[in-house]
This record gives sequence, structure tokens and C-alpha cells, in this order.
Amino acid sequence: MRNLFFVLSAALIVGLAFWAYRENYRTQGEVAELRALQNEIGQLKEGLGVLDAEWAYLNRPDRLRELADANFARLKLLPLAPEQFGDVAQVPYPSVTTPDPAATPDPATDPATDGTAAPAAPALTAEAAPPPPTEPAKKTAKKPAKKPADAAPVDPILAATIAALENTP
Repeated sequence: MRNLFFVLSAALIVGLAFWAYRENYRTQGEVAELRALQNEIGQLKEGLGVLDAEWAYLNRPDRLRELADANFARLKLLPLAPEQFGDVAQVPYPSVTTPDPAATPDPATDPATDGTAAPAAPALTAEAAPPPPTEPAKKTAKKPAKKPADAAPVDPILAATIAALENTP
């Protein structure tokens, strides 16, 4: 019995040593993979920083202005004028109508209903509605300046759309 115990103990020790050896090399492989991923992340972050710098360099306002000026006619761009922009106060708010609570039928007293109707949704109150603008608009939107004849669009649909927009009040 004692010999069997020694043999089983020795086999258990050899098995545990083999397991520890495998786990050690598996752990070293995982650590190496982790280092490789961290190096790749660092390289990608560095590349992202370079791309951000390049994006900032290419989107400089002076460079974009030069490109727009150089390609103005080819891209058929329309000139921007301050008169084309308005104030927030000029945006009309939609009118809010509140239903009259006296006009809604009461299901308990209305013979047309059997009293099992769902309750009506609560009506909007004046406090819930956005306030209308209190100040009148100081500036009125002006029509854009007439464009020169050489900047006329070639596309007839585009020309008709622009003409319709210029004629709106």
C-alpha cells in the first residue's frame, strides 16, 4: 500500500510539473501577444496623430479660401453675402392651440359613449408652449445681390430653382 502511495504521489508530482511547465509557456506566449498588441496600438495612435496634424494642415482657412477662389467658376459656386443670413428672432414659432376643456365630452354624462373610453390626453397649457419672440426682428433678411452674368449656372433646373428662391419674399 505504501509503495502504491509513493508511485501515485510521484505521478501526481510529475503531472503537476508538466502542467506548470505548459502554463508557464502559455503565459509567456500571452504576454508576448499583449506586448505586440500594445506596440501596434502605440503605432496606430502615432499614425492617428500624424493624420490629425495633416487634416489640420489641409483645412487651414487661408488654404481653403485660396482653393475656393481658384475653383470658383469650375465648381459653379455662388458668392456668400451677409444679407443671406438672418437672426434667430426671425424664425417663426408654430402656433400652439389649447383645446377648450368645456368642449370635450364627458364619458360619464355623454350618451354617445358607454363610459369605458380611455381618458383624454392632457391638454397643452400656456406654460408648456414655447414663448413667442418678444422683440420684433431688428434686421430683415435682404434678397441676395444679383449675380453677374458670367456666374450664371449652366443647369436649367438649377437656374429655375435659384430664380424661384430669389423671387420669394
